[in-house]
Amino acid sequence: VPPLLIRSIVFNVLFYMNLIVHCLGALPTLAMPRGAIVAVVRFWARTNIWLLRRVCGITLEVRGRDGHRSIEHSGEVSGFVSDNEVLIDDGAAVAVLTNQDAVGAAATIAKLAAPLVAGSPLTAPEQQALEIYRGLQQGRIDRSLLAPNLSDYFTPQAIADFQSSLAPLGEPLSLRQSSEELRGGMTFRAFQIVYPARRLTLTTYTYPDGKLEQYIVAPEQ
Repeated sequence: VPPLLIRSIVFNVLFYMNLIVHCLGALPTLAMPRGAIVAVVRFWARTNIWLLRRVCGITLEVRGRDGHRSIEHSGEVSGFVSDNEVLIDDGAAVAVLTNQDAVGAAATIAKLAAPLVAGSPLTAPEQQALEIYRGLQQGRIDRSLLAPNLSDYFTPQAIADFQSSLAPLGEPLSLRQSSEELRGGMTFRAFQIVYPARRLTLTTYTYPDGKLEQYIVAPEQ
């Protein structure tokens, strides 16, 4: 019998035993403050991490999201893709199930939903991007935020074009940063703007002094 199969069987037996024990142990906490059951869930998660490391030899990476620690794991079988994100510092989790093959929809949905579930406030770049977006919907822009090149780009005609395209969409469900990197002495940021029936991408370049060199909104490909 391959060692991998043995370890898999042992892990599954211990995992479900651990689950049953913690479910039974958590019953009294239903009558206690919310923090009690959160503590049980956290301990259950830690024991599973220990089992993964000791039995399966799998390590876990803890990442940060807006200053909040999170653990993410995805899975896939024929016809279905899932993603699960545990927000360690917020006592919450997001589980997404999709009936699609080999696509990143589940991870994208979890990434967008996690800050809403955790109640995470917008970061400074997100807040600035959203304020400029709302301004363009109303046909205006704060030129004090723009570098000379971008200020020249936003002619009255360009602003009118942005307004005619964005105003009918209304207020987005969310605007969240999806990536960031340094390029050409500037900070490149990509954002996802989500509506019920569509998604847009927003890309910006920002100089070290905070002035924007680029602000482009486009349909998500």
